[in-house]
Amino acid sequence: MKLVTPTETIHARLGELNGIRLICESGFDGIDYSMFHMNGRNSADCRLNSPGYREHIKNVKSVADGYGVTFEQSHAPFPSQRENDAIYNNKMLDILARCAEISAMLGIEMMVVHPAFYKRHPLEKNIDFFNRIEHLASDNGIKIAIENVWGTDRRGNPVPNITGARSDTLKALLGSLDCRYFTACVDVGHCGLVGEKPEDMIREMGGRIGCFHIHDNDNREDIHTLPYTVKLDWDAILRAIADIGYAGNFTLEADRFFAGMPEELLPEAMKFMASTGRAMIKRIEEMKAENG
Repeated sequence: MKLVTPTETIHARLGELNGIRLICESGFDGIDYSMFHMNGRNSADCRLNSPGYREHIKNVKSVADGYGVTFEQSHAPFPSQRENDAIYNNKMLDILARCAEISAMLGIEMMVVHPAFYKRHPLEKNIDFFNRIEHLASDNGIKIAIENVWGTDRRGNPVPNITGARSDTLKALLGSLDCRYFTACVDVGHCGLVGEKPEDMIREMGGRIGCFHIHDNDNREDIHTLPYTVKLDWDAILRAIADIGYAGNFTLEADRFFAGMPEELLPEAMKFMASTGRAMIKRIEEMKAENG
């Protein structure tokens, strides 16, 4: 099981290449390449949107190669689609195509994509959307990992009935797609935000899980901080991961843990994150051995 962490927050703090160097020097085995900035406020300045993006990706990969660290996952920008917004949706299809190409260039096996929020016929519309981008997986030799998501209403209250938010609708969505090209990314921190225990979702999804996002929260906000620091029942979560026999990446998407720290503390903070992840992986393996 490889220990992996994303680039998003450390990129914002140190720049992309220096951020990747610090991830590699902190003891992680792999990298989850974040591509959110392709669709953000400063997207015009994003190097992944420039004509020279292929050369930039070669440089990005060479940095990690120098440490013997691999790119294991990627995360596409979101929202992946918007209801009744053809201009935005067509733009996102182009962005997703480039994300898939970049993922292949980095040797990534799984690209995480969020389901879209639709008010009417959400399951059917998401099935149609993911079928339309299936070729991005087949053409680039990757799998698209659909993440369990959450959202809020106008009052800021979590909305539990979004397609893919809970295990029942995520299973229904995946069950209508080609398993050669689609899998699940279970974000354990999102589960409680829609009233489902992470350990329950893990057991319900079972072998359909291709990857995880591991982080802690308080079941009220999407905190994305270090496990064992807030509220989630980590013994129950790790037991569920062990019980389904999961052996893929262990991706700590807990980077807000160090987001506000002074720069001089970042190396120690990253190393502590890696140590925490190692201890969790060790516990999973112990639990698997107990299961026989």
